[in-house]
Amino acid sequence: MPDAVGRLSYFLLHPSEYLGLWTLDLAVASALLAIATFWIVLRQLRIMRTQTTLMQQQTTIMTAQDELNRVLLARRIKLHVYAVEEPAKVIFYCANDGGRMTQSFYCHLYIPAEIIKNGVWYGSGGAHVELTDSLQMEGVLCNHYRIMSDHSLFPTREVKVANFTKSGLLLPMWWKTVSEDGVAPAEGLNPVELRAAATPGATDAAF
Repeated sequence: MPDAVGRLSYFLLHPSEYLGLWTLDLAVASALLAIATFWIVLRQLRIMRTQTTLMQQQTTIMTAQDELNRVLLARRIKLHVYAVEEPAKVIFYCANDGGRMTQSFYCHLYIPAEIIKNGVWYGSGGAHVELTDSLQMEGVLCNHYRIMSDHSLFPTREVKVANFTKSGLLLPMWWKTVSEDGVAPAEGLNPVELRAAATPGATDAAF
């Protein structure tokens, strides 16, 4: 107890010595805190630089992947069917609007039975196309014809796939194709585009 009283008395009589020690301790603690803060900031900057590098790499990869996808899409087979109405008959053409050749393909035609006279024929004449089946399309009985062509169809080229002698006024017709790149359209059927005059230079399909 006397020792405690003595220390208290010394502190009250000599406060500057204790204040000096406290100031020194505070300065050391502040320096240590500043060093720790500086280390944390450096660590965060290093992490941010790493994240920035990773984001740049991911952006580069995504850009390259998008470019590859565009190239692959441009090199896909893209078939479509249209028809030319002449005074006595209708001729179907299959065109390749894609960026890659097709070795062979199937063309499915759905034609109202009442407008067909004497059946459907390959190309501009040739052999008779066998009827695959019949079905109702928008309330109209349609004949379904499946035409297989082993004609190599290059991009921007087209080929005559079928024709028929018409009976009366034309009604809506539909189509779909099957090639190495799959079915087009992917779902359902596409209506046949009707054109007034034949495109010169189209070849007959080799069946």
